[in-house]
Amino acid sequence: MSSKKENRIRLEWLKYKSILNCELSHLETVNLGVEKVRNMLEDGPVGLLYIYFEGGEEIEEEYGWEVYDNLMDYITQNVKKWLREQGINHAIYKHFARGESFIIFLSESGEEDIKKLGFFFRTNITEFVKSRYGPKLAYALEPRFGYSFIFQQPILRLERLIERALREAIRKSENPFRNKRNYVKIRELIEKEALEIYFQPIINLKQNSIFGYEALSRGTLQAFYRAPTLLFQIARESGCLIDLERLAVKKAISSAESIGKKKLFMNTSSLYLQNLSREIRYILGWLKIENLSPEQVVFEITEKSAITNMSFFKASVKTLRKMGFSIAIDDVGTGYSSLEVLAQLEPQYLKYDRSLIIDIHKSYIKKELLKSLINFAEGIKSKIIVEGVEKKEELDVLRDFGIELVQGFLFARPSPEIIKNISEDSLKKEGD
Repeated sequence: MSSKKENRIRLEWLKYKSILNCELSHLETVNLGVEKVRNMLEDGPVGLLYIYFEGGEEIEEEYGWEVYDNLMDYITQNVKKWLREQGINHAIYKHFARGESFIIFLSESGEEDIKKLGFFFRTNITEFVKSRYGPKLAYALEPRFGYSFIFQQPILRLERLIERALREAIRKSENPFRNKRNYVKIRELIEKEALEIYFQPIINLKQNSIFGYEALSRGTLQAFYRAPTLLFQIARESGCLIDLERLAVKKAISSAESIGKKKLFMNTSSLYLQNLSREIRYILGWLKIENLSPEQVVFEITEKSAITNMSFFKASVKTLRKMGFSIAIDDVGTGYSSLEVLAQLEPQYLKYDRSLIIDIHKSYIKKELLKSLINFAEGIKSKIIVEGVEKKEELDVLRDFGIELVQGFLFARPSPEIIKNISEDSLKKEGD
């Protein structure tokens, strides 16, 4: 073959290589993923997760292409590393060779799993960019995501199915204008540390004394952000959940200096605890400053927060236990976790939801549900904490069932001041 022909072939190969391969990230573009997806479809539907960086163009314009290229390479390597560590069956590609978006194909993923993974990536990409490049560049990045699913349809070409799923994922990616507005507000709240911590006591009925305190976060920028459910929901949707939870934990610990040797219960998501290797140094430092010990701290994990990788999460929980921390599962009976999952985590505390004890003195079914949970808790050596006790009649039933730990408005409402004593009247039986 003549050298002229070889050069022409080489130029042709380089042209297609530049289209189908990203030299920076060493990722192939989605065009080359067809056969991989075909193989994955043999095990069932394939999830498609689309991750896009809204601020990529602005970053390149302000910092230059070299900084931008290094940033995207850094993001790629961290995403690939995390997927490997989690043992998730996946295939990752670039949308375009030099573009700002990734496409990840996932086998055996339900809708909740893929949404949780998207939120996790969006939060953590901001986090590890912030740790290396600083907050200004990290917050300019604005990662967002969308998702869809590919189902086997023999009459359609797989290329068409992938393209259709990709269009749907792009369409589902959040509205950038709404997200940007919420993102700016949440970032302002976090940067100003505009959180106030309220404490609600947990009562030991056998000793008629305070066992510990649950720390509850309230936003202080404006009334709209005072409701914790809305506050943390917006933070999750804006990719700021880890930052907000870190602030909430910091403020809870720094506000708890006067609890003595009582327990401190802090609400955290499974997402936050899956970042344990990064967060633990902050937690230990704050505890040391306030002269509190890990043995006093209980992390409350809401049962509504689905755990996407149980083996990885169990390892985080095991590490916490070795250090002296305790685990509680919140909202038991109303979330998505099965009793099998609760047994795997082996929490020290199960927090029984208010909705299941409202007027329990009038409901045979609610009494039977509570009896079942008591037997289950004894089997896994967990203590039950009943939340939301508001009536003496409810309290009397709980006493009759041998419940030891309770909290609710009957005893005290959440307060920024740590309550030291509980009214004796609230502990009396109805009719006393």
